[in-house]
Amino acid sequence: MYENKREILNALCHVLKLTSNAADVESISYEKTDGGMEYANVLFEGGGKRKINISMDSGTVMIRDVMQNLGC
Repeated sequence: MYENKREILNALCHVLKLTSNAADVESISYEKTDGGMEYANVLFEGGGKRKINISMDSGTVMIRDVMQNLGC
């Protein structure tokens, strides 16, 4: 089954904004480099940023990686 990481990250961002732990998340974008690396780029209110490696992750593992890196 094909999983659309961009769609999953968009949906996750909407859910995180509803929580007290991650209410400051402004956006989460998907990035794939020319070398094939994949990242979730988290932008916070106030301009803070976090780049999370999601290469080789399934959809559920990607969600876990993002949540863990955000301390949720």
